[in-house]
Amino acid sequence: MRISKVFNIDIYSCKVQLIVTDDVYNEEKTLYAKNGEDHEEYVASDGITLNFENDIYYVVFSTNSVSHNLIAHELYHLVCSICDYRNIEEEESRAWLCGYLTEMFYKFLDKKNITIKHGF
Repeated sequence: MRISKVFNIDIYSCKVQLIVTDDVYNEEKTLYAKNGEDHEEYVASDGITLNFENDIYYVVFSTNSVSHNLIAHELYHLVCSICDYRNIEEEESRAWLCGYLTEMFYKFLDKKNITIKHGF
């Protein structure tokens, strides 16, 4: 299974593509190849956040591992990446972006009937 949605983050002139897949390892390899990047240290993980020096950010979740913890973990990486690239250090701006992305991710996951685990 692989589902995906691109979210426009107009205020920061970027896009976030959320991908939920059964195979994070191969998804990571595909994204590196698609963006013309060499990478040799792929790891099997429950989730990753990637950016290739452009205005498209990728967040990938393993279908069987989506949890509140994983969502928060990857959202933290995503917000840091978006804000650091734009030299945004102000806490309120980061918190707003985190909340905005959280709502969008949860609405999408709910719409696609993705089970969100509550713990380990």
